[in-house]
Amino acid sequence: MSSHPPVSRCQLIQNTAVCDHRQLSSVPQDLPQNTEELQLNYNHITTLMDGSLNHYPSLKTLSLACNQLQTIQPTAFQHLPVLTSLNLANNDLYNGYEDASAALKYLQSLKALDLSENKLNEENVMVLLENLTTVEYLNLSGNLMQRLDENIFRYLHHLKELDLQQNILFEIDNAFHSNHKLQRLDLAFNYLPCLTDFHMSQLKVTLCPKSPIRFFKSGLELLI
Repeated sequence: MSSHPPVSRCQLIQNTAVCDHRQLSSVPQDLPQNTEELQLNYNHITTLMDGSLNHYPSLKTLSLACNQLQTIQPTAFQHLPVLTSLNLANNDLYNGYEDASAALKYLQSLKALDLSENKLNEENVMVLLENLTTVEYLNLSGNLMQRLDENIFRYLHHLKELDLQQNILFEIDNAFHSNHKLQRLDLAFNYLPCLTDFHMSQLKVTLCPKSPIRFFKSGLELLI
């Protein structure tokens, strides 16, 4: 039951606004200014406009999954100083990844980021992540990455959990040398022929039961 009168066809519960499945093409502008969580999943927000979130400086959690989102304008996140969790899953950010990268740089408190199922290749991902030094939980599953080199995650010094399942990875070349805090790595459903020791004793790696990996150097804990 909503604790407030209906606003913008959204359900308001305490400091959370649930606006899923509302056929919205833009961010509602008449929600309470103290909203801390905003759910905008399964709408038609293909472009996140500059200034569209300025009314909600208290946002800690924002979810825009399943919107066919292509463009995040460069200052769309400029006034979200306490946002810690951002879900952009199942969109089309491969189209506008450079503008999205410019927007993400404003999120200095971000801890959890979901970029799964955005048709991203490794070049797209490297650009998107270049400003995200605070991220601890990153979901990149269901994308189109093939090869990970030493530069792709180099800014993610606080990364603890990384989901890379269901890509088309066939090579990992020293990709985690900057991620000394990494504890969980999901590599299930890829095409890696082998894995080597990442020199991180705390790291647990998840593979699928029918993984094609045929050679493995010791030193990692496997979860299959």
